[in-house]
Amino acid sequence: MGLLEAKVVLITGGGRGIGRATALEAAREGARVLVNDLGCDAEGAGSDETLAQEVCAEIVDAGGEALADSSDICDFESAQGLVARAVERWGRLDGVVASAGLGHHARVGRISEDSFGRALDVAVRGPYGLLRAAADEMTRRGGGSIVLTAGPEGLFGMARRSLDAACAGAIIGLGRSAAAELRRQGIRVNVLAPTAATRITSESKLFEGISPESMPPEAVAPVTVFLLSELASDVHGEVLGVAGERVYGIESRESVGAYASAGPFDAAHILERWSEITGS
Repeated sequence: MGLLEAKVVLITGGGRGIGRATALEAAREGARVLVNDLGCDAEGAGSDETLAQEVCAEIVDAGGEALADSSDICDFESAQGLVARAVERWGRLDGVVASAGLGHHARVGRISEDSFGRALDVAVRGPYGLLRAAADEMTRRGGGSIVLTAGPEGLFGMARRSLDAACAGAIIGLGRSAAAELRRQGIRVNVLAPTAATRITSESKLFEGISPESMPPEAVAPVTVFLLSELASDVHGEVLGVAGERVYGIESRESVGAYASAGPFDAAHILERWSEITGS
């Protein structure tokens, strides 16, 4: 018996990279997998339905169950349709992994409005709609697990990645807030912030001098399976980083701070207490 035996898992961005590795790992652990991938390029253009089909064929050849989908789920209606397709095929939905994403390597002043809108559609609107639709279905059947994916630049910042960072920050906020709201319905929501060698990170300076083999997409998949499984039944609202052999928790930092002696701080005295205010 695998960790996901007989569970139904929906994975977006499942045709390549981390999504593909997760789909294969989930199937090996017994899940029936709906693999969604539009098959667009790294900036959101074009489509290729064979990507999802090839992953599903690999799963089926290994004795598993899988269904391919190449729809663009960047709006609520499409996300609802994808959830409905999983339920129609297998009668339930136990897990969702929002792994689809784009990559934009450009300075702040060089990002076009079209690129900005497409990035928000894929990285924020799509996962939000998917979470919304999945939560409705999971509430009806008593619970489930939702894993959102965000780039680490949303936490730590990175030059020439401001658009990706903005999207990642939105997903982290969404995941933590949704976890607090949906916990009573038995729905667990967590966020992964992986660092892995994929087509999206191929141009990143982060990987200069680092062997791609040291941070493969396959290193992320077991962490996702853990979050989908009953092993993580008490894990809610976490943000986990994955980088090769390292898995780590990421928390928001709040310093003890400083208190003004008489009423609120005035601007002139903030610098005097700066190290106390920031805890640095």
